[in-house]
Amino acid sequence: MNNIYSDDKENQPRHQAGLKWSGLRALIVDDSADFHDSIERELTSLGILPTAVSSTQEGITAFRKAAAHNAPYEWIVVAWQLPVISGLEMCDLIRNENAGQRTPKLILTSHDQNADPAVYLADGRIDACLFKPLESTLLIETIRQISSSEQQVPRPTEGIRQLGDHTPRPDIVKRLLQAGCDINDLNLEAGLLHLNRNRALYETILHSFLTHNSEAEQKIRSALDKHDYTTAERLAHSLKGVAATIGAEKIQQAAENLENAVYDKQLDGAQNELKLINVAMAALIKLLHSALVIDE
Repeated sequence: MNNIYSDDKENQPRHQAGLKWSGLRALIVDDSADFHDSIERELTSLGILPTAVSSTQEGITAFRKAAAHNAPYEWIVVAWQLPVISGLEMCDLIRNENAGQRTPKLILTSHDQNADPAVYLADGRIDACLFKPLESTLLIETIRQISSSEQQVPRPTEGIRQLGDHTPRPDIVKRLLQAGCDINDLNLEAGLLHLNRNRALYETILHSFLTHNSEAEQKIRSALDKHDYTTAERLAHSLKGVAATIGAEKIQQAAENLENAVYDKQLDGAQNELKLINVAMAALIKLLHSALVIDE
């Protein structure tokens, strides 16, 4: 296994030459209707052409039909845990049937998945692994980064800094370490493994975390103060997923404990977990500001 702290060049994502953002065809396989609706809206608004199905059997059929009509999918996004045929098994089947065609594959999984996605990332069976619950910005940024060629593809989300807008800076891992990062802040190894060691993508997702999650603890606390336990639980659930993706394990664990405490109406326990999240988030946000934000 490669060492993320080495000076070797990062793994460059494999992609189809000349692939453009607008018009990209994506196959989405997940058994959640709500996920279908939200992701289809996001992708369609960007000019991406998504097809959403609810099972791997339907996904395999759709992929084969598109290939037969000379309109193959350029991306596959599939949940790992699906009945009958798992998402990983679907990816393997498609890869074996289309040995001459390169189709990037992104797996969605829960943070408590027993199997280690790093094994499948290392041997090229999948290209990235994101954790549920999934923020749409993370999915979009992952597709954008891995689908782009050397030509810069316009960033589809607001509030996240363009990677090419400024003078090149040192590698993201070096910057995080120089800023004082340790495993209590971010497990860099875990975060990079989820994204197939794509450091540019990792930096982009860290930007997204900083932009969209800096006030997560305050929002959860506000919901609890209003006795809006449904919103508090949902926000904790979302924070758990994105924290798992970037390797913020202390925040991930506290968010999971908070989610369970809110569900069980154990409000004292919820407040204790919020305090842990507050401390951990403050340290992480300070780190990310130091390593990522560039003064104009």
